[in-house]
Amino acid sequence: MAESILHETCLVWLFFSENLQMLKTDLLFKAAFEHSAICKLVYWPDGRLVYASQAFCRLLGYQASELMGLKLSALNHPADQCSEQQQLEQLLAGQQIASPIEKRFLNKQGESIWVQQHLTAFWQKRESSKTSELQCLLAEIQDIQSRKYTEAVQDTERKRLQMLEMMANLGSWQLHLSSGQYWLSDECCRIFGFEQTSRPESMRQALKQFNFVHPQDRGTLQQLLQMALQGSKLPFNPEGNLQLDFRIVRPDGVTRYLTAKGRPAYSPDGKLEWLTGFVMDITAFRLQEQMLAEANRLLAQQTAQLRMLASRLSGAIQGPLEQTGKLLNLADSRSALGSESKAE
Repeated sequence: MAESILHETCLVWLFFSENLQMLKTDLLFKAAFEHSAICKLVYWPDGRLVYASQAFCRLLGYQASELMGLKLSALNHPADQCSEQQQLEQLLAGQQIASPIEKRFLNKQGESIWVQQHLTAFWQKRESSKTSELQCLLAEIQDIQSRKYTEAVQDTERKRLQMLEMMANLGSWQLHLSSGQYWLSDECCRIFGFEQTSRPESMRQALKQFNFVHPQDRGTLQQLLQMALQGSKLPFNPEGNLQLDFRIVRPDGVTRYLTAKGRPAYSPDGKLEWLTGFVMDITAFRLQEQMLAEANRLLAQQTAQLRMLASRLSGAIQGPLEQTGKLLNLADSRSALGSESKAE
């Protein structure tokens, strides 16, 4: 009898111990959901919401009671319904965690809120058919509105810079000396005459295939870049810049005149680490200089010819002019004599 009572007491104690642990786990689980900075949603396979964390309610401006039973599609931006469906199809195909997507929710005021959504499926196995049934879905949502705003501002600035570069016929570039990696703006690639995807991956590779540089300028440019990559002392001008004029030959055979200027950037230990600068197409200026030089040459040639012609004309008319002068002097003398005789 005593053993029976002890056995039942132990069973009751074990029951309460297990349920107490489950209760603690449930409370911890709920606290983790409620106080997480990442928004969390739980919803049925048909899209009806079962749970929405406080963070999600604050994000969209709803009360939790307003969201319960509401379909998630009612909160999605109309343009992002397809991406939501694609993420769900990944889970239905057997994946437990779908690839994250970036989408927009509509808050209570109808404004768009950009988020990144991770979706996880919870399946339950059926003992009878040995298949799994989708029970519910967990969505972990992170607010990326500020990041999207920053990206939009950066994209606007990038497009503005591209427009200014196109107007000025000027492209920007950056070279990391220790790795040989470099970056060229779209306008810089256009000036050189190749696409971003077809350019050499590193400057060391570019040194081996500088066939787009004019043969007479190729050696100078290669030597300068080789010095930079090897850490040799570079010929900076008094302003602290590196400047070089050179020519390129585009794939269509057209020769373009360029000027490149680079400004050094040093690491904290004083080592030259970056060169940042621009390339400008100065073909129009050089052609104008050549035209002006040719016009000056022709003007000088014509001036010399006129001087020679004037010299010849001067020699040819010198004799007749002298005779004419003598005749005029003689006529003046006779006129003076006639006047004197009349006076007597």
